[in-house]
Amino acid sequence: MSVKALGITFLTDVDLGNHNAGEGGSQLADLKKYGNRPYISGQAYRRAIKEALRDQVDDPDTADCSSRYACGEIADCLICDLFGYMNTDEFDAGDDDTPPVKRTAPLRVSKLLGQYDRPKTTDMILQQDESEEADNRIGYREITQNVYHGGVMLDVEAVGRREQTDVDSDRAHDEIFQREFESEITSAERDARVETLVASVRSATNLAGQARHMADFMPDLVVGAVLPEYNQRLQNALNLDTESEELVVAQLESVLADIDAVDGEVWIGGTHNPDVIGNWEAVFERAADAGATVCDGVAECFDSVAEAATET
Repeated sequence: MSVKALGITFLTDVDLGNHNAGEGGSQLADLKKYGNRPYISGQAYRRAIKEALRDQVDDPDTADCSSRYACGEIADCLICDLFGYMNTDEFDAGDDDTPPVKRTAPLRVSKLLGQYDRPKTTDMILQQDESEEADNRIGYREITQNVYHGGVMLDVEAVGRREQTDVDSDRAHDEIFQREFESEITSAERDARVETLVASVRSATNLAGQARHMADFMPDLVVGAVLPEYNQRLQNALNLDTESEELVVAQLESVLADIDAVDGEVWIGGTHNPDVIGNWEAVFERAADAGATVCDGVAECFDSVAEAATET
């Protein structure tokens, strides 16, 4: 199978904390919430993956760009390649010797949404001013514990390649009718970047609010897939019945059937945690019956997806 896309979706039980604060007042770091459930923005999660990637690379110069000051050199820069950029101030769109002003990110990231209505509390913290005229104030931070659902998709075909499109300008409405890629790295380097990114997703931790405390964001239940075409169907695989606190197995089976219909491959792995779902055994049994490969743990699931995505 020629792999064009890689997908990962997961559930993770995250310790008591405020992992991506809302606006709040000067003395209050409130929870970001959707209804009564906390969420971590896609931007914060994307930043956490980026920081994890910087920890993975041997040469820090290959992951030193920021979204504000992008170099655009995807052959040398993993950040510009995988996370895309828009930098109209740096690049001249009419100059063939400079990169295009923008790049669509091959990596797509979801928000992390809390799945259960859980109580929240307020943590009192000391806000210290380290200037000569110290002004130490009491601050307040809303905190909660929850099980978060999120996921990523990677357009594997676009990694290390510039996308070129031909437009038929003779039509009444311009229509893109051909998509081509020009490689700027070798196949071996592309495989290495995919593997590094998957490892970064697995180990992403440095979300907002992590400066003073730690929390385990490594997924407790993960489903990964490789696909011969790009689609985001996998992101619907893990749906919780919040009353029974069980995974909706029928929906998981339906999504796996859709992926099987396009000749995709699926892996599932978990670290048993009764706070995440209440029907662990049924989930893995039914997933195996639907064609998924059951892994011994979360790390093996990530490794299996990375290995399949880089097979030649």
